[in-house]
Amino acid sequence: MKFRTRIVTAITALAVTSAALVGCSPSAPEPDVERTLTLAVSSDSLWGFVRADLGTQVHQSAAYWKPLYDTIVKITPDLEIQPNLATEWSYNDDLTVLTLKLRDDVKFTDGTPVDAAAVKANLDAFRNGGGGEASQSTGRITDVAAPDATTVVITLSGADPSVLPGLAESAGAVFLPADLENPDADKSVVPVGSGPYLLDEDNTTPGSVYTYVRNPDYWNSEAYPYDTLVLRPMPDVAARMNALKAGEVDGAAVPAANAADIEASGLTLNTGIANWGGLHILDRNGEIVPALADVKVRQAINMVFDRASIVKNLYQGYGTPNNQAFREGSAAFVADETDKYPFDIEAAKKLMAEAGYADGFDMTIPAIIGNHDAIMPIITQQLGEIGIRVTVEQFQIGDFFNEVFAKKYGIVFVSLPSFDDWRDVTGMVSPEALWNVFGTEDPALDKLIDEARTTTGDAQDAAFQGIGKYLLDNAWYAPWLTPNVIYATNDTVSVQLSPGQIEPLLWDIKPID
Repeated sequence: MKFRTRIVTAITALAVTSAALVGCSPSAPEPDVERTLTLAVSSDSLWGFVRADLGTQVHQSAAYWKPLYDTIVKITPDLEIQPNLATEWSYNDDLTVLTLKLRDDVKFTDGTPVDAAAVKANLDAFRNGGGGEASQSTGRITDVAAPDATTVVITLSGADPSVLPGLAESAGAVFLPADLENPDADKSVVPVGSGPYLLDEDNTTPGSVYTYVRNPDYWNSEAYPYDTLVLRPMPDVAARMNALKAGEVDGAAVPAANAADIEASGLTLNTGIANWGGLHILDRNGEIVPALADVKVRQAINMVFDRASIVKNLYQGYGTPNNQAFREGSAAFVADETDKYPFDIEAAKKLMAEAGYADGFDMTIPAIIGNHDAIMPIITQQLGEIGIRVTVEQFQIGDFFNEVFAKKYGIVFVSLPSFDDWRDVTGMVSPEALWNVFGTEDPALDKLIDEARTTTGDAQDAAFQGIGKYLLDNAWYAPWLTPNVIYATNDTVSVQLSPGQIEPLLWDIKPID
């Protein structure tokens, strides 16, 4: 690989200078302890991305690009937006113009200022790159202006609560503008960033290990206490668990099935919420499975799964039974209807008969080879209890999603991210949402979505409650649970997990002294 920024010599020189100062005075303080953080990452790197790629690759590549690039704002585990490159921001009265004020002291490692022009160039590149993340975070942006070096003005076609959270993720990553101008450039060249770390090319082997060292000129170094960051791609669960138990890594994501073994090894299990799991009833208009157009059929499907048993036996207790596609405590979670659709096969049969399907019907459901092996027998057996005869078609993971989005299946098993209410709605509920595959819509629901988009405070919360209740009453989904994300750490590291994330964000990992 080729890299533009050589940093090893500079870091070595700093270390030699510090050692010399200590040696010349017996009373000089001891130098700070060099801290190294080594993490196993559950996805392999999509290294060599260009800026536009992040519109489609955000979650797969985030662990690898976040050390190198600043984002415009940050987001906390409590979903609070905090300053980063932008120190303050404000909306106009109708929430269609967002004005950001930027720091004036940040530079890329080649000396180029990280100014409003750079932020504008990145937002424009991200929007033009396309992809699901770009559509969700920046789809309503119509113009980005940089009236001066520290001011960015974002104009929207309509209010959009996704914009600010998106600026803490891939939409807000700021690359060197020169790297945006040539998308066909050699992707083995790592673009110059302004983030807390720089890639150490001498200790990096793509696909095996990525080593980062501290950026000595970073403007906010105290927020990143580690001098060296080592990321080891380990998609294979067994390899990741062995690395944890052997002490080769300080932290890694752990499947529920491995949690007891990892905890018995003396590691700490940190839990969070990243998604909901269950059946996504896609074909609500009955285009390919006519029976699914009847709400009673969809409600019956909700009542044949013993959620508590699934949590206990399939997820080893790491999760909460949930009949909704929103997590407990969110504005769209309907707290007084958690008992709607209890496990009751006889009641489900009655609903099927009332809908005219006492004899059931045939349906094909897709599965991901290796990922859904324990899940599909549960689906097949329980739907069979009410006469729904399931044929399972298996696919590799990439083909699975291609087939689903081609509108070939009426129902799929999914674990969809739980971020904040608005991003969840735009990801799966709104007519143009990626996971509203058949584009189902209803004027009553559309009105609630529009109210959630254009209001704030109590009015927005009421709109989200309305959305949650509509989806529950109309059985758009057959959720089973909100599973726990499990992230194991040794006794040197503490972490906080953010909603929607299977691994902690870099700034939420701290050493235990």
